[in-house]
Amino acid sequence: MRVAIDVTPLRGAITGVGQTVQGLLAALPATSPDIEVARWELTRAATTIPPSLLVRLWAHADWPGGGRWLPPADVVHGTNYVVPPAARPATITVHDCWYALHPSAGNPVLAAASATVRRAVRRGAWLHVTTEKGAEEVRDVYSAGERVRVVPFAAPPVPAAGPSPVDGPYVLAVGTVDPRKGFDVLVRAVAAAGLRLVLAGADGPGTPAVEAAIEATGAEVVRLRSPDNATYAALLRGARVLAYPSRYEGFGLPPLEAMSVGVPVVTTRCGVEEVVGDAALLVDVGDADGLAAALRCAHDDESVRARLVAAGRERVTHFTWERTASGLADLWRTAVAAG
Repeated sequence: MRVAIDVTPLRGAITGVGQTVQGLLAALPATSPDIEVARWELTRAATTIPPSLLVRLWAHADWPGGGRWLPPADVVHGTNYVVPPAARPATITVHDCWYALHPSAGNPVLAAASATVRRAVRRGAWLHVTTEKGAEEVRDVYSAGERVRVVPFAAPPVPAAGPSPVDGPYVLAVGTVDPRKGFDVLVRAVAAAGLRLVLAGADGPGTPAVEAAIEATGAEVVRLRSPDNATYAALLRGARVLAYPSRYEGFGLPPLEAMSVGVPVVTTRCGVEEVVGDAALLVDVGDADGLAAALRCAHDDESVRARLVAAGRERVTHFTWERTASGLADLWRTAVAAG
């Protein structure tokens, strides 16, 4: 069977979505030798329309179709919400429903990409999600019925690294500074706990709130806005705790990465509970006091740290790219059989 897979997320700087595409493509040959991969990119569509405008058009119409420039395949897979209209079976990875639930939040192209999912479902597309909670959401938001499959991702490998560029103990948080990441609450929490925060990620629409929180609390925050892979690996391996204080998440790769290298995780009940299980300390979304207490515990209590490290290393073994690849291959076969 031939599957046309969107590799657009591999262009430029590799984000979390790009890491999922890398993991999938690397694992497919061994787990599903019957699958032949044909790569396609929105950025190389045979059209003069820019990709961002294509996505906005597909949010409202099934034009222009992808049949002329998509590679020949039995099924087309969109790795990041979008699949072009085409007369063949389609599957789509829906990472979360944030922009479907909050269409005015952040990037309008991402909101449009969520809208393309609705049209694709009406054309018969199948949806891939990574948690049971995500499955419930997409069935409700996109009226997808039974055409939803849960296939979790896995932890991207964290390469060996030299010493951390930041001296001394610190709490690490990673990601673009978006309001839904909850970094403003985290700043208040680390200030209350008397800890130091390293915030690694590009500025975004949440930056003003974070800067205001730093000014109001006097929190000690080190900002690293564009860490490369080696720097990120060193930061993660050198962290005392990984903080993941989001207001909403669909899966959560950073907690798995931290667990894989023995770093305790503190996170919110933001949608990652199925991923972290009992291998992390969980607090309610927006609870700065609870977050401060959990961070201090994971930072200082050696018995708690030992439990979290052991539980995390065991937990991460349940998430492998081989399972991801095998599960998606089964979804593609199902979509083709359904026609």
